[in-house]
Amino acid sequence: MSKRIVYLSDYELRVFLLKGKHLIEKVAFKIGEEVSQTQFANYLSETAKTPIELLVDTTQEEYKIIKIPHVRGKDHRELMAHKLKRFFKDMPYTYGLVQKREKEGRRDDRVLLMAIKNSDLLVPWLSIITRLNVPLLGIYSLPLLSQNLLQYLPQAPYTLVVAHTPPIRSSSPAGLRQSFFLEQKLQFSRLIPSPLPNDSAEFILKQVVTIRHYLESARFLPETVPATQLSVVILSHGVLLESLRDAVQDVSSSLGVKIHLLDNGDLAQQMGMREKRENWELLHFVALQFLRRQHNHYAPDTSYRFYHRLRIIIYLSAALLLLVALVASTMMLKKALILQEKGEVLAQKTGQRLIVIEDSKQKQANFPVDVGLMRTVVEVGSQLQARSISPRPAWEKLSRILNLHPELFLERLEWGIASSRDFVEIIRLYGKIKPFEGNYQKALVVFKKFINALKLSNFEKVNIVVSPYNPKIVLRGELGLSSQNEVKNPNAPFVVEVVIRH
Repeated sequence: MSKRIVYLSDYELRVFLLKGKHLIEKVAFKIGEEVSQTQFANYLSETAKTPIELLVDTTQEEYKIIKIPHVRGKDHRELMAHKLKRFFKDMPYTYGLVQKREKEGRRDDRVLLMAIKNSDLLVPWLSIITRLNVPLLGIYSLPLLSQNLLQYLPQAPYTLVVAHTPPIRSSSPAGLRQSFFLEQKLQFSRLIPSPLPNDSAEFILKQVVTIRHYLESARFLPETVPATQLSVVILSHGVLLESLRDAVQDVSSSLGVKIHLLDNGDLAQQMGMREKRENWELLHFVALQFLRRQHNHYAPDTSYRFYHRLRIIIYLSAALLLLVALVASTMMLKKALILQEKGEVLAQKTGQRLIVIEDSKQKQANFPVDVGLMRTVVEVGSQLQARSISPRPAWEKLSRILNLHPELFLERLEWGIASSRDFVEIIRLYGKIKPFEGNYQKALVVFKKFINALKLSNFEKVNIVVSPYNPKIVLRGELGLSSQNEVKNPNAPFVVEVVIRH
C-alpha cells in the first residue's frame, strides 16, 4: 500500500509517493504563487481519496525545553496544554512531548515544546485539502522525525546533525539544517540559507563552531565537554563532500569536536532505499520513516486517522474471513469428493454382491435359511470365538436347575446378545406348570422356588416377564363376574428372562 507525502517548506511544496522503499516524486509547486494553489487543487481533485501525510520543513518552527512535574492522565494533558498556551500564545499549531524523566531531585519530566510561528504557511494549503475532503492523517515536523535517523549515525551523548535541504528562498541553492540531539532526543533545530557550493565547506565548518558556542551559552552543553561525547555528523555528497574532507583534516583538532562525514548515497544504501537519484536530501531520509506509523504533531483534528485505520482493520478482517472460508470450503469439498469416491466403490461392490445373491437364489430357489440370519449367526459366532466365550455353561446351569423342578415344562428357549460391546447374553424361557389342575397357589410356590434357584446361581439378573399366577382373575371371580368375562388359562404359563454379562 502506497503513502502520499506532501513536503512543505518556505519555498516549495512537493508531493511524493512512498511504495515500499521506493520514493517517487510526483509534482512540485512554488510557494507564493496563486497559480500553484490552483494547480495543487486540480491535482488533489483527481486523487481525493488518497490520504496525505504533511511534512513541514520551515524556519518558522520554535522549540522550548522545560521541566514539569511528573503527573499522568488528565492532569498531564491539562498541564501540557497550559504550558503550550503560555509559551506559544495565539499559535494554533503546537505540540509537546515528554522526552525523559529525571533520576534525581523531584524526578520531573523533561519536555520538548514545539510550535509553528507563522500559520500562514499552512492555512492556504490546508484549506484546499479540507475543501476537497482529502483525508489528512497528520502534520509532522521534519526535524523531529529526523530523530529516527540517529540509529544509522555514529552514537554519542551529544549529536549535531548538519544536512542540506531544498532551498528556503528562490535566491539560494539550498538550505542548511542543523539539529542538536541530547541522548538521541531533539533539543532544537535551525534552518539557514547556504551560500554557493564553492564556499559551502568553509561556511559549514564555521556554522559548526558558531552553533557549538550557542550550545554552551544556552547550557545544552557543559562548558568543557570531551570531544568523544560531542559528535558532529555532516551529510553531504559529491564535490562538496571532498572539499569538506580536506577542510576537516586541517581544522578538526582546533574545533575540539569529532566530525563524521557521511555520503548521502551511503546512508541511502544503508537505510535500504531503492530509488535511484543523484542527489539525496534530508527530506528523502525522513520520508522513509513513514513506512512505520508516526504520531501526529500539529494537525488539530485527526479523527480520519482513526476511521482510516478502522476501515483497514475491517477490510483485513473481511479478507481473512474470506480466506478462512475458502480454505474450509476447499477442505470440505475435498472430503466430499473422497466420500463420493468411497460411496461409488461401495455401491459397485454392493451391486456385484447383489448380482451374486440373485444368481444364488435362482440356482437354489428353495433355500430355507435367510441370508441375513446366516450373516448374523456368523458375526455372533466370530465374536464368541474372539472372546473365547461359549453359551454352553449357562445352558448347562439352566438344565441342572430345570432337572430339580420337574413340575416345570419348558416349551421354548430364546437366546440372544443384547450388547455386542459389553457382550450381554439374554436367555428367555417360555414354559408352564404341568400338571396344573387349576391350583394357582401350588403353581406359585413351584414358580417361586424356580426363581430363587435361578437367583442363587449367580446370574446377572433374573426378570419375571409373565407369572403363572394372575390375582386379577381371582378377584374377578370373587366379585361374581360371569364366566364369559373371566380369563383363565389351565396351563399356568410363565416367561422368565435371564441376563448374563461377560
